[in-house]
Amino acid sequence: MKRITTLLTLLLLLAACGKETTPSRSDITVALTADTQVGQAPLQVNFTAAVPDAGNEIGYRWDFGTGDTTQGSPSRRYIFEEPGTFEVKVEVAAEEVSASDTVTITVTAPPPADAPAPGNEAPTVSLEASTTAGKGPLKVSFSAAASDPDGDTLSYSWNFGDGSTVPASDESEQTHIFAESGSYVTAVTVTDEKGGNAQAELRIAVADPDPEVPPADPPAPPAPDKNEPPTVKLGATTSGGTAPLTVSFNAEASDPDDDPLTYAWSFGNGERAKGNSSRTITYTEPGTYTAVVAVSDGLASQRASFKVSVRKAAEEPAPPAPEPPEEPAPPAPEPPEEPEPPAPEPPEEPAPPANTPPKVTLSATPAKGSTPLSVSFNARASDADGDELTYLWDFGDGTIAGGSKPKHTYREAGEYSASVTVSDGKGGTTLKEVAIDATPGAGEPEPTPDVPFYGEWAWAARSANGKTFKGYLSISKKSPKPDPKFPGDFIEGGTGAWTYCSKGLDACGAPTGLGFIDVINYGQGNEIDIAFVDKKTGETTLVAFDDDGKLGEEVDGAPTLKGGGAWFYANGSSDDLSFAMVKTSGNPKIAMDTALSALSTQRNHSR
Repeated sequence: MKRITTLLTLLLLLAACGKETTPSRSDITVALTADTQVGQAPLQVNFTAAVPDAGNEIGYRWDFGTGDTTQGSPSRRYIFEEPGTFEVKVEVAAEEVSASDTVTITVTAPPPADAPAPGNEAPTVSLEASTTAGKGPLKVSFSAAASDPDGDTLSYSWNFGDGSTVPASDESEQTHIFAESGSYVTAVTVTDEKGGNAQAELRIAVADPDPEVPPADPPAPPAPDKNEPPTVKLGATTSGGTAPLTVSFNAEASDPDDDPLTYAWSFGNGERAKGNSSRTITYTEPGTYTAVVAVSDGLASQRASFKVSVRKAAEEPAPPAPEPPEEPAPPAPEPPEEPEPPAPEPPEEPAPPANTPPKVTLSATPAKGSTPLSVSFNARASDADGDELTYLWDFGDGTIAGGSKPKHTYREAGEYSASVTVSDGKGGTTLKEVAIDATPGAGEPEPTPDVPFYGEWAWAARSANGKTFKGYLSISKKSPKPDPKFPGDFIEGGTGAWTYCSKGLDACGAPTGLGFIDVINYGQGNEIDIAFVDKKTGETTLVAFDDDGKLGEEVDGAPTLKGGGAWFYANGSSDDLSFAMVKTSGNPKIAMDTALSALSTQRNHSR
């Protein structure tokens, strides 16, 4: 029996930050810094992502290079428990632009308790700056804090990253002016008397200065302020379906005065929310619901609504009405008079015309190139009914956007599936996809060969008593290091994230089932078996296996694994179950619906 352990990373699909409408950005830069980059395990590191002119519209997504990811804050603290070299990445997004930055953290193994002390111990150094982002020309004051375990005298040499350097001296503080816009890595190298040295770096992001606008001569008196209310259109991924029904709403709003906007949501089922322009909700009960978004600029507000109809999964036929009691036969009628000809029936009212979904053509320029690859997308859409259209983009790398012509930059090499969903507000939606091939840029290493079943998946399991579990998981593209707990019994494997969330990926947020995934080959053909293991307790939560021994296009054309298994509860009991796992391919809702429908074709069983 061979065992494969596969590194999982959580897909945060539609992580949304509160989006305020500000003057539209044409670009965005980010500088990622760490208070230390080298040290012994366990190593605690404080990270900061600095964005010039950052506002509430900025969204942050963090990847610590260990399989752990998170989102939402410009600063994070993380502890690296194991030695190794880790590439920490932060990605920021605002409106239709995004950027990312990385920093390398090197974690060394602690020396054995009985190891002899070396002849010379290298110094340590940390670097601070008065600011790490701003408009040029940007004046920055740097301060290096260093110490040497041997008490040696230290010297400091500086490289500001823009061609300016300062040779070795005893000056631990420097002030430098960055004249041009760009991203610069400033490094200080500290050297002791015996040649031991250490280095610390900070990345400085310098934006273009504001253009100088000469004042009018003489200045005209200011006109009285007159506020214009915002405008808003509300779209959704669907307008109806069977319960439970997951719907993603997207509000496209603008303000003539460029005022910052706030969003307040009411979904018609008692749930309310504030902050984001996009929301996802699951309707669990049948009925007709009206979702409303109120957009305010602080002085005036506008509303938009969208109706959603939710049906029962299987409607029960109404019982037949009781037959009325028989009435006694009436006396024989008098001979009828000559009947009058019947009046002509009025013509039937014509049925209202059926809604026609929009037609969409999608283009991406360029669709292939080396990283960083900047792609201009264009969705040309029309609607036969003349309905107003909304656009929801998924670029395939964890970022989303609105509008018909967004731009996006792919920072990492890989093959991506970008998609746009166009909605007419009446339930008509059209999804189009385009493949993007981002190849490694100059000097970038070739990506590690892919694990055959890598990517983002929706999974669902149904127990023998009818209880349904469902969630999402993300299998790493990179083959991780072997797991030492399974010597000689693995093929590939690692750690990652999986989610058990009844309301879908957006509603779930951070994964509730963060832990190991063991991918096992039982030696029976190509059958793949998966064990979900809780990271905190080390206990197996779910074991599932593939019935037909293949990973193929099995359900509605989607790559699918399906079979059976067992769910284990904390009290030691378990349930047999049927199991299905379907690739999301940029649309988590469709993948989840497909996984749930695949369960109906299987019997509950374990092996």
